Amino acid sequence: MGIVGIVPCCSTGLASTMNSQEYQLVVKTVVEQVNGKVPVIAGAGSNDTLKAIHFSKLSKKMGADALLHVTPYYNKPTVNGLIAHYKAIAKEVDLPIILYNVPGRTGLNATADTTLKIAKNVSQVVAVKEASGILG
Repeated sequence: MGIVGIVPCCSTGLASTMNSQEYQLVVKTVVEQVNGKVPVIAGAGSNDTLKAIHFSKLSKKMGADALLHVTPYYNKPTVNGLIAHYKAIAKEVDLPIILYNVPGRTGLNATADTTLKIAKNVSQVVAVKEASGILG
């Protein structure tokens, strides 16, 4: 099957330590090198909604096809807080959003019910990267 997509600036790629210039350079370079062969899904997540929006806008400007957003870490938002976070991102950037649930890194597990509530309220949510290890 080969490579079906590439995700620069995801959580274990130290994206949370990048400044705007570094982030923009990585996404731009990946988009240029991929040259349309596979989708580029830029990791743009943050526990800071405004920073997540900023990186999402940079991703779109650099040519990313979609966004990967980790659940906000450290702050442990409520379900309504999560919905508000993703709604704010979707309102500002018209790209598909993939939710990234990785409670071992974020301290917050977005359950199936929570994920469904987010998806019902944010039409741009198209998929989930599930890393909780709890699938049943």
